[in-house]
Amino acid sequence: MKLQQRMKLTVVFVFCFAIGIAAQTDQIHDEFGSAIDAHGIRHVARGPGFGPSSADLVFGPKPEYPYSERARHNEGIAVVRMDIDLKTGIVTNASVIRSSGFPKLDDAAFNALRRWRFKPGKWKEAEVPVVFTMHGPAPTPLPGSTHGRGPLRP
Repeated sequence: MKLQQRMKLTVVFVFCFAIGIAAQTDQIHDEFGSAIDAHGIRHVARGPGFGPSSADLVFGPKPEYPYSERARHNEGIAVVRMDIDLKTGIVTNASVIRSSGFPKLDDAAFNALRRWRFKPGKWKEAEVPVVFTMHGPAPTPLPGSTHGRGPLRP
């Protein structure tokens, strides 16, 4: 029993640590991700990051930071909720549950996260904060992401 609890806590920690999601990411100051597992239990990140399901992320393209928004220095945090099919790990529904304050940033977050894929059988839902900022370190690529390397050509 204790081993399972430790493993869950480890997954939560890895999830929070592994994903600093954004086109130009900075630390998330007041937004924490969460996810609901296959048994209906909500797991909340205990620190910056998008939540406990990151260790099970198979494909996670990062949102584009639209040039028009960067040119205006528009920054914000959008929170996207994803419903995940337990059998396939595919996101079946996504919605912006907290706006960044800029529709184009919200659209960029939504369009990227709705394409995410997770390992099947683990997560039913995830809420992910997406940080758009003009400052901060270069983002770390997400597992399975091809973003940053340009379009793949045959």
